[in-house]
Amino acid sequence: MSKKQKLEQLPKFSSKFYPKELPTAVAATKYAKDENKPYNILLNKVESTEKERSKIKPANCIAHWFVRDFRTFDNKGLSEASKLAAKNKLPLVCFWVNCKEMTKAHGKSKFQMHYRVLSMQKLHKKLADLNIAFVTINAETRAKIIPSILEFLQKHKVSHLFVNQEYEVDELRLSTKLIDKALEKGINFQVCHDTCVVQPGELVTKSSGKQFAVFSPWYRAWVDYVNAHYIDKGKIIVDSPVKHEVGKEDLIKQGHGLPTIKVDEKRFNKYWKDIGEDDAYAALEKWTESDAIKKYGDTRNSLEGGASNLGVHISSGTLSPRTILWMLHEKELLTEANETAAPGITEYLRQVSWRDFYKHILCFWPHVSMFKPFHLEYSDLPWEYNKDHFLKWQEGNTGYPIVDASMRALKETGHLNNRGRLIVASFLTKHLLIDWRYGEQYFMSQLIDGDFASNNGGWGFSASTGVDPQPYFRVFNPASQSERFDPKGAFIKKWCPELKDIESKLIHAPFDHAKSAQLAKQNKYPEPIVDYKMGRQRALDVFKETMQNGKEKLEEEVDDADDGE
Repeated sequence: MSKKQKLEQLPKFSSKFYPKELPTAVAATKYAKDENKPYNILLNKVESTEKERSKIKPANCIAHWFVRDFRTFDNKGLSEASKLAAKNKLPLVCFWVNCKEMTKAHGKSKFQMHYRVLSMQKLHKKLADLNIAFVTINAETRAKIIPSILEFLQKHKVSHLFVNQEYEVDELRLSTKLIDKALEKGINFQVCHDTCVVQPGELVTKSSGKQFAVFSPWYRAWVDYVNAHYIDKGKIIVDSPVKHEVGKEDLIKQGHGLPTIKVDEKRFNKYWKDIGEDDAYAALEKWTESDAIKKYGDTRNSLEGGASNLGVHISSGTLSPRTILWMLHEKELLTEANETAAPGITEYLRQVSWRDFYKHILCFWPHVSMFKPFHLEYSDLPWEYNKDHFLKWQEGNTGYPIVDASMRALKETGHLNNRGRLIVASFLTKHLLIDWRYGEQYFMSQLIDGDFASNNGGWGFSASTGVDPQPYFRVFNPASQSERFDPKGAFIKKWCPELKDIESKLIHAPFDHAKSAQLAKQNKYPEPIVDYKMGRQRALDVFKETMQNGKEKLEEEVDDADDGE
């Protein structure tokens, strides 16, 4: 009798581009201290070098570094750079850094990179019309980014460089280092806060003055801040760059030097027709003028539609969340924060604010950028590493129609609405008990609107390990989610044509009924890879035990770490 073949397992999660997973005790001690948080280190560096940097007078050339802000409208860093260059009658040059290693390390999808390159091609033309140069700086590895930037700045005798800061740990540390390195060369590197509507650190609890770790009270503070600092003052967006009298002719003639991204262009063009900031702005106008935004609260969870589809533009910075706020105000859909023309608009604004919230979390709980869950007591969950289950989840062959339809839509289009993301993430982490980090990484590799902060936050919510998590005992039932958010089965039939002949009321769980099970089998639709009740109970047992033991273990590890100091 032959031995039963052992299932091929996924390895424990790791990344070849980063060190081994951060020890839990280090996350709970070192990175809990304000002085060790990369965001605070950057702010302190900006403050401590301000006097010396201010001594540098504008001369020869000013520069702006595009990171994830590929637009001219409502762009703080570009606006400040343009004002300084125009005031001193100096040329303004802009650049983007193409680093293959960074792209791979962050797992960006090809669809997203293709969208960004196409957007930058349009941006290049807009800037050229303003007599502003835009070029690409190539750096093969992350270690070469700063030397490559400094070489460019020195070659063109740049005195001031502006950037809109991103808040992942890598980006924060890079900016901190560049401030010193640029200063050594006589260059003033200025960090601007543009990505969020409200800068991280501005919102703290009234009782203790600490950062919010729960969304609802944070959102109330966000609304108050937006009302006081934007709406009441009537100044929401920043000035656009002007046409410059003096240009850097050698760079303007050089061209943008953007790479070519190898994608299935036919498939990309089928789903993504709005490219760049002008298309993004037009899409925003169309959305704010539609009846759909007023119904958003009722339709946003529908798998067949109801979303704004602006995420692709926001995540690549061809549209600023601040611009959304401004347009709602301009069209009198928003008069005072939370006083809107319809409940749907209030709900939409609330959803936009989540992007800020998750970025604020990155700044003050930096361990979430280091492969650790927000709630560290879940660090040692005994995940399953069933490779066959993971691959079937990726391909949309789990035997759960709403999960499969969602995963096939994601793979084909590079997009999935928020309800679909929650359903498939819950299924992977609860029913299959597979490490959420594998799901998080896969999403980033597929999504055209991938954003680390929001993606990480969503996976933490679904896996019950993140900030503002769903309780571990709340496990989405795929069938009931399907009945509620795809009641006629239209979304399922679109992406799982094997099930098109099954009547709507049976399509959500076809193997629960003899008639629909027979049709599903005839059309080679797979049977469920895991029993729903077994998967749910297993998750409940594992999470409950881990939560209880994890808190005790974490306290012991923190005590040991403190004793070792």
